[in-house]
Amino acid sequence: MKHQHGASLVLKYGILIVLTVVFLFPFAWMITTSLKTNAEVLSNPTAFFP
Repeated sequence: MKHQHGASLVLKYGILIVLTVVFLFPFAWMITTSLKTNAEVLSNPTAFFP
């Protein structure tokens, strides 16, 4: 098995973390929206946290 350079490993994990956040964001948005009242959902500007 080859050893990877530190920078390469950090880059790979950084990309994986960013993709994980992008993938999980819609689920977090659905959960926080489900906890809001109708008035909060329809208000402008929308806030991420209830």
